Amino acid sequence: MKLIGERGQAFSTFKLLIAAIVAVVILMILLSILGYINFSPRNQPIVSAADSLKAAYQTPSELVTSQKVTFTKSNNTLSRLTVVERANIGISPEQVCLSLGDFAGLAGQGGFDGGVDGDSPNVNRIMYKGGGSRDAKLSVLCYTGANLPDIIGDGEDAIYTEIEKSWVDGCDCTDESNDLSKQTCCLIALRVATR
Repeated sequence: MKLIGERGQAFSTFKLLIAAIVAVVILMILLSILGYINFSPRNQPIVSAADSLKAAYQTPSELVTSQKVTFTKSNNTLSRLTVVERANIGISPEQVCLSLGDFAGLAGQGGFDGGVDGDSPNVNRIMYKGGGSRDAKLSVLCYTGANLPDIIGDGEDAIYTEIEKSWVDGCDCTDESNDLSKQTCCLIALRVATR
């Protein structure tokens, strides 16, 4: 003889099982959606540039190359001022030179553009104007401003031949006619991310 409550308990267990399956499906959908969102701050251009700048500033004449960073429509600008403020190492934005680096000769094909403030000939910010996202790396090198062009390029004293001399053209800190040239100058160059 069955009691009336037994059937009710079986139905309630079945409902609990269905609720658990639905919860797992919803969780899987949410996790797949969250997989498209980047929660890694080190992958953000500003964070990576500031960390690389700190490392390069502490070891002058050593080239520091960041991990891959991702430029997107919402995370698309790298500025000297923001990087210097975030790094907080006691240098001025004029002591940092931003360069489009590997993307300079692509004439817009890479999606990057250099921006200037006012009448300054220096690139004060790098903007990503492409669609979707674009991966890149950042190479950072700090050295005495007037001597920085000597250790890059293909010159006699060049140490870093993968960095072109033209990447520091127009930088305030490499101009020997001002006091900045006697201070530490840091180049932040955009590089193609090979992996």
